[in-house]
Amino acid sequence: MMFAFVCLALFGAGFLILSALLGGDHDVGVDHDVDASPDHDSDHESGGHHWLSFKVLAGFVTLFGASGAIAKSFGATNTPSLIIAVCCGAVGGFFVEKLISFLYKQQSSSTFPISALIGSNGRVTQTILPGKFGEVSADHQGSPLAKAAKSTDPAEEIPQGTIVKIVQADANGFQVTTKK
Repeated sequence: MMFAFVCLALFGAGFLILSALLGGDHDVGVDHDVDASPDHDSDHESGGHHWLSFKVLAGFVTLFGASGAIAKSFGATNTPSLIIAVCCGAVGGFFVEKLISFLYKQQSSSTFPISALIGSNGRVTQTILPGKFGEVSADHQGSPLAKAAKSTDPAEEIPQGTIVKIVQADANGFQVTTKK
């Protein structure tokens, strides 16, 4: 029984070390990133930090084997050492899942829905002629975005350098009004 505990501890620890050294996500699951339109962005991660991921199971196996081996080395018989191993493995798996969950939450994304720019200010970078498109540049959390833009007033000309307010944003560009 001691040999089995040690082998499991080494196997689990080896998998965790290889995962850390090789990087990436070796869990089995589905990861998809969908951009349905400029107004709807979706990023779903379903294989990263669930209870049956390989990393959580490796944490369980590592602590199961290590605690079982420690219990056996202190003279515990098979049944108590197995109970200790299961309890310690469950606690270890729980903490590995919490750690992975925390790390996944630290990831960030640079995508945002274009509708987030509605109500914000922009600067005309190409003059908007009456009834025609020009170009407006707007910042979202420090990232500039330039898009085709048209005035809400079809008779209005908005010269380059003018600060405007974005009142509509979609796949076709911005609709803007001059700030008054």
